[in-house]
Amino acid sequence: NLGIGGDWIQNVMWRLLNGVLDKLPVKVAVLLIGTNNLSNRFTPEEVAGGIGRLIKTIREKAPESRILLLGILPRGPSLEENQANRRIRETNERLAKLADGTRVVFLDIGDALVDPDGRIAPEVMPDQLHVAMPGFVRWMDAMSPVLDRMLEGR
Repeated sequence: NLGIGGDWIQNVMWRLLNGVLDKLPVKVAVLLIGTNNLSNRFTPEEVAGGIGRLIKTIREKAPESRILLLGILPRGPSLEENQANRRIRETNERLAKLADGTRVVFLDIGDALVDPDGRIAPEVMPDQLHVAMPGFVRWMDAMSPVLDRMLEGR
């Protein structure tokens, strides 16, 4: 786990360029980043471009690894009640295009965190941003089959 709360894409890039992957045997890197950039006036294009550069750097630093690129998670009380979710959806559409389906796989787990009525339950995201244990269970249920496939034979 190389994530740090409050990270921006630029923080992750700095760590990548300054040796964080140099001595780690990475089979699959799970990449979830960008929400803090979106919240601080970066455009979906800029966020997707920055994440694209992260992917390129990971591939250079750990060429045998695969990357599971997660879509930016929804926020707020519901998908419709928070305008940030429109920008998140737009960014995720761009992120999906960065995947090739083999070396880089895109997975948007946002739907797993949202109830059928489009609301995000308080037990899933108590502060409407950070995932709590019931949300982590949903997250793992959505991510595990993809991660298992990516790790197969590695």
